[in-house]
Amino acid sequence: MPRKKIMIGVPTHARTYRLKSPHFHGLDAPVTGPGLGKGKLTYPQVCQFLKRGATQIFDISTKVPFAYLGHEWIAFDNEQSVSFKSQWVKEEGYGGIMIFNLNNDDWKGNCDNSTKFPLTAAVKKMLM
Repeated sequence: MPRKKIMIGVPTHARTYRLKSPHFHGLDAPVTGPGLGKGKLTYPQVCQFLKRGATQIFDISTKVPFAYLGHEWIAFDNEQSVSFKSQWVKEEGYGGIMIFNLNNDDWKGNCDNSTKFPLTAAVKKMLM
């Protein structure tokens, strides 16, 4: 199938896990099961988690962030990571990006008190 006919999906939700130990919180840290929100958070909930004092790390090799606080660990996309993904889609000649889904993006603009749909806007900015 030609790449131009393939759409790449970009999620606007996070996956959460409960760490076995708060002292081991890297990408391969052992977990005991799903974390906050039964394993899934919306982007505004990610922002709230970060505002509570979570440590955020941007993994250079995967070009995506993760964050942890105590026993909670979350993997998510932010404006920087969706920009990297959008650039890759453009450079590799894929058909475009499918946002999954708009309801989980920050449609009220609560994360930074102004920007609505920041993840979707970052994709649009890179692809247009």
